[in-house]
Amino acid sequence: MERPLISYDKELMRKGFAVAVRENTHYYVNKYLTTSSHFETPLTRIRYTTFFPGRVYTYHYYPIGRKKLDFYDLKPITLILAKKSLKKKRSILYTGINFNYIPNTFRANVMDLYYTAYRTQLESDMIPQMSDNIQIAPGYLFSPDFNFSLNFRTLLQQHYGDKFKLSIRKYRTEMISSIKLVEYTDWYKTAFISSDHYVRTNLNEVHKRWLENAK
Repeated sequence: MERPLISYDKELMRKGFAVAVRENTHYYVNKYLTTSSHFETPLTRIRYTTFFPGRVYTYHYYPIGRKKLDFYDLKPITLILAKKSLKKKRSILYTGINFNYIPNTFRANVMDLYYTAYRTQLESDMIPQMSDNIQIAPGYLFSPDFNFSLNFRTLLQQHYGDKFKLSIRKYRTEMISSIKLVEYTDWYKTAFISSDHYVRTNLNEVHKRWLENAK
């Protein structure tokens, strides 16, 4: 797999930003947010019921207490950092980086930082795991003993300071549906996605909040 930032830069130079946004958003919507069979792959056909740290997912989300929230995103694109069992509530709380809350170029930078930091592990995981000629749903990427959340957030802090605090969000499992794993070869494409699934905010406002957080 080519580094995400290199793939992003090539796409940007070849098509220009406006065309790249339009074409990649169309591709992403058809592959991950609809039931279109034209873009279907063995991984997108799998019905996922849980998240694993280190993987990137997209899904539908309706947050608890959403009426009280300033804003939220109905269809996040999230790098999962951690999962925590909420035994009393019979639920699981996931923490992740929602790329829809990061300006486009910086999404590619985060993906690239992640890929270069854990390249050996990620490239090993790209080999499909099969059972009776059927691809198995990817599971744990890192050992349960490895604190991926702390490790990667430390890397983010070292490279970008507090810029990414806005993008780190929490999600309850019972409010999640229609989970799709974003394939490695599509990581860089997410940097071109222009989401229109925000509630009580919009893309320009999200970028404004990000810039304020970066000061």
